[in-house]
Order: sequence, then structure tokens, then C-alpha cells
Amino acid sequence: MGLINLLARIKAKRVKASKTKEGELPMPDVINFQDAIDETDGEDRALLIGNGFSVEYFSYSNLLAEAKLEEGGPIKALFDALETVDFEAVVRSMEDAAIVERAYGNEEHADQLAR
Repeated sequence: MGLINLLARIKAKRVKASKTKEGELPMPDVINFQDAIDETDGEDRALLIGNGFSVEYFSYSNLLAEAKLEEGGPIKALFDALETVDFEAVVRSMEDAAIVERAYGNEEHADQLAR
């Protein structure tokens, strides 16, 4: 069937599903993963996964443990100071710190944080 046709079919079902009584939320017809695999057999495939999908298979705690950051090192200290295991939060804080450093004229330190 091809990925484009499969996506078109899903969209058509969503449009059909959206024709509900006023005030009701539409319920799209969702196909399961195996049906998507079967219908795209022999085609190039791409998978878009939204937030929430990986929760069952992935955790920041496990990622942090696997990163094996040096105890006492600056990155590990930052995770500890922020009281988080969320890599995105740590990256955001480093990006914000680089902005502050630049505002104070500390370009070299800002560049270190931005790396």
C-alpha cells in the first residue's frame, strides 16, 4: 500500500470520525502497529513517535546511570544541583547560563557552556 497511501487512509478515517454530534470530541480510527507494518511491506518506512510513547521503554534515570558521568564532575554536579535526571532540563539550564555569561561579557565561559 505504501506509506503515503497509508497516511492518506488514516487521515480520511480521522475526517470521517470527526463528523460527530456537536460538542463531542472526534475519535480517530487508529490502526495497530502490526497492521501498519503489514500494509507497508516492501516500502520504505518512517515512524513518527510522539511524546509519551517512549515512557514504557525509556527513562531518564536509566539514561543517566548509563551515561556514567564522573562523580564530582561539573555535569553530574549540575544534575544534582537541579535535583533532576532530565537531560533536557540540564541542557536548557546550560543554554540559559551561556546567555547570562554573554550578558556579563564572559564569552569564553559562555562558549564552554554552549559546547
